Amino acid sequence: MTHTPAHTRMSAADLEALPSRSRAHLVNLCSGIKGLHLLGSRSKSGQDNLAPFNSVLHIGASPAALGVLFRPITVRRDSYRNIQETGYFTLNLVSRPMLDAAHHASAKWAADESEFSATGLTPLDNGFPAPHVAESPLSIGLRLVEEQHIRFNDTRLLIGAVEEVLLPVDSLPEGGWMRLDEHDILSVAGLDSYYQGRLVARKAYAQTDAAPPDLVRDRD
Repeated sequence: MTHTPAHTRMSAADLEALPSRSRAHLVNLCSGIKGLHLLGSRSKSGQDNLAPFNSVLHIGASPAALGVLFRPITVRRDSYRNIQETGYFTLNLVSRPMLDAAHHASAKWAADESEFSATGLTPLDNGFPAPHVAESPLSIGLRLVEEQHIRFNDTRLLIGAVEEVLLPVDSLPEGGWMRLDEHDILSVAGLDSYYQGRLVARKAYAQTDAAPPDLVRDRD
C-alpha cells in the first residue's frame, strides 16, 4: 500500500507573499531533484566560461538534442552571450568530487575571469569550439540550433544539437544504457542542495497486459 501524505495548501498569492529568496527556494524545489550540469562556453575573444545549470531538458534522440532554460537576459549572462557569439556550448555532468568547484562556479565572477581557473576545474580542449570539463564523467558538445523566447516570464530556451558525447572509456553503454550512480553523479534540488542518487530499479518497457518486470533491482 502506498503512503498518502497530509498536505498544507499554499495558493499563488501565498507564494507571492513570501520573501523573494524563500519563494525562489520553494518554487525551485517544486520540480524535484534534477540533473546538474556545468555549461561550458567560450567567447569570440577566447575567454572560457563555466556555470552550473539545473534546467537541462531532453528534446529528442533522433536527431539528438538537449535544451537549456536561461533566466531573463536583464543582467549580464556570460554563458548566453558566448553561445550567441559562437553557436556552441558543452554540458558536463557533475560528479561528487566536483561538488565544491561546481558550486563555486555559480559566483558572480568578472567577465574576464575564467571559472575554470578560479575553481580548479580543467578545460578539456579537444578541438570542439567550447570547452569540456575534463573532470566530468560524461560531457556533451552541442551546437545551437534554435532559441525560443518564453514571453510569460521572459526566459529563453536554447536548443542544442548534440555534436559529440564524451563517455568513460571503461563503461561504454550496452544498448545505450549505463549506470550513472557508478560514476558518483550528483543531482540538485532548489538552489543549493545536492543529492547523490542510487539505482533502485530498471524496468522493462511497459505494456498494458501485465505489470512490467524488473530488468535490474537493487535489493539493499
